Order: sequence, then structure tokens, then C-alpha cells
Amino acid sequence: MRTARGATAAAAALASLLTALLTACSGAPDTPDTPAPDATVDALAAALGDGDLTGAAWTADTAAGAQSRYDAIVEGMGDLEPTVEPGRVARVEATDEAPETARATLTWHWPVGDNEWVYDTEAALTLVDGAWQVAWEPALVEPSLRRNLVLEAGSLRPGRGDVIGYGNLKLVTARPVVRFGVDRPLVSKATAVASARELARLVDIDVPTYVARVRASGDLAFVEAITYRRDEVPPSVGAAYESLPGVRALQTTAQLGPTAAFGQPLLGRVGEVTAEMIEEDPARYRVGDLAGLSGLEARYDEQLAGQPGITVEAVDSDGKRRELYSVPAADGEPLRTSLDMELQLAAEELLADQGPPSGLVAIR
Repeated sequence: MRTARGATAAAAALASLLTALLTACSGAPDTPDTPAPDATVDALAAALGDGDLTGAAWTADTAAGAQSRYDAIVEGMGDLEPTVEPGRVARVEATDEAPETARATLTWHWPVGDNEWVYDTEAALTLVDGAWQVAWEPALVEPSLRRNLVLEAGSLRPGRGDVIGYGNLKLVTARPVVRFGVDRPLVSKATAVASARELARLVDIDVPTYVARVRASGDLAFVEAITYRRDEVPPSVGAAYESLPGVRALQTTAQLGPTAAFGQPLLGRVGEVTAEMIEEDPARYRVGDLAGLSGLEARYDEQLAGQPGITVEAVDSDGKRRELYSVPAADGEPLRTSLDMELQLAAEELLADQGPPSGLVAIR
């Protein structure tokens, strides 16, 4: 049977062991003169996650620019909001030459599409006059960030599904086009507006409307004026646009039928989403997205459009980019119909010269 003296000795030994373990975990004893940095790290994680850095204890030499620099780094992430969790803290005892310091791990979680971008950063803390302070640096937000680097999230556009007709022929598919417009990064705003005015006259679109769009655009925007099928660019446009400062002709593709009028009322068309569409479904559509605007393209837009991807990049002041994380886009699925391309083309040719609005129906 254990005696009272033996029980007391055992309890003292256990208490001593626990104290030793706690001291080993923290890296240094926690006394009134050397408080644990955990509360400072917790406040730092909460401040970074909220985007309000006033709740963190910054060192005197980095406090002034911390908020503005953080805002600049995450501005390009748009509506994405991170969660930041505090992790392990390692302390280094003071010496005659240096104060006590600590390194704390922070785990970042960014919701990117249906995925999560997760990574760790480290915070450097210093014990100053009995209180822990954090040194601001861009690598607090992402470990590879240095001066003048920011984060930017962008959309990866998926390939749109084709509309398939009888005989497995592609009715609406990616066909080569040329997009004419003003590329804002190339010229000043005043020059861009002047070129917009001349370009609108050249391609015969409403001048005031296009000039207003260019004037309201951002410094990095490409403001499209008109798109032609590659083999239908008017010779006058192709010969004259290069003389207009800041005007570019981009070779790309667009979802089009074999002719401009082919099956238009039935098949519909694809274009940039409208303000009304964005307002009705902001979770699905953003400015610049392409979607079906009428006909089958609109009715089956979700099937044809696919799922956009997302990329996160580190961008420097010269515009150089480095990918940090991405979720690939998922291309849309084709839509199969019984529309016969040859019969449709023949019908449209027969009706091309008819005066009043006319239609032709072929029933098997």
C-alpha cells in the first residue's frame, strides 16, 4: 500500500515532468518578463484573414506601410477571401547581442472555385520591452512574394461545346476571326480616345458609343470595336487600321455557324454577357464572360459553356507573371440536333431574294 509520503513525492515528480515538457514545447520559459508569443500570433492570423491589419502588433519600422502594402498585394484576388490559421511557434532565447525572437507558422486557405489553395508562411517576431512584435514583409502573405510583387486571380476560359447537326457535322464551332479594337496599355488615354473615334468611323459603328466605352475602360483593357470572320475583313479596314495608334487586330476564334445567317433564329448567338445577366446570376456570370444570348445557345448554355478555371499568379511591376496555383477549366459538352446543314443552306439560298419575311419548313 502506497504511503502519503510516497504519493506526495510522485505528484511532485509528475509536476516537474509536466513543467519540463511545457518548457521544451515553447522553446523558452514563460515568465512575466518573457510572455508567450501565442496571443500575438493569434491576433496576427485574425488580422491577415480579415484584411484589417490594425489588430496586429507590428514592429515600429514596418508598421506604417503594412496595411497599404497588404491591400495592394491582395487587390487582384477580387472577391476571394482567405482564412488564416496560426500554427507552430518556435522561440529562440535572447543573447547578449540579440533579443529573444520567434518564428510562427501561418496556414492560408483561399477558396479557389470548388477547390482550396492551401500553403504556409512564416512570421518573424521579436520581443521588445516585454511585448512581442511582428515584422511586416510580403512573404507573410505568400512565401515567394518579394518587393513589388502582387497576387492576381484570373479566369481560364473553357472551350465551348459545338452544336452538332445531322451526319455529325459541326454547325456551330470555333472558326477563325479577327477582333479589331483599342489596346489601352499601348497608348495614353487621350490618344486611345482619338484612335477610337477614327476606328469607329473606319468599321462603321456608332462613334459616340464606342468612344465612351474606350474612355471608361481601364488602363489594361482591350476594347473591342468589331469582329470579322477572318476571310471577310474589308480590304479598307485591313489596310488602314495599322496607322491608328493603339489599334490592334487580334487573331482568335469564335463560335460561329458556316455563314453569318445560318440557322440564326434557331441556333442563336454567343456573345459577352449583358449587365442584366450578371445582375440575375452574379455567381455564374462576370464581366467579359461569353454566354449564349439567344436560341439553342441560350437554352443549353450551361451544357455548352463548361466550367471556367481559375489561375493565381504572382505579378511584378513590369507585368511579368508566375503561376502559383490553378484549377483547370472543364470544356463544355456538345449539343446534338437533327438540323441538316445542306438542306438548311439550300433553304436559305432559296429565300435570300424573297421580299417579305419568309420561311421554309421541311418535314420528313
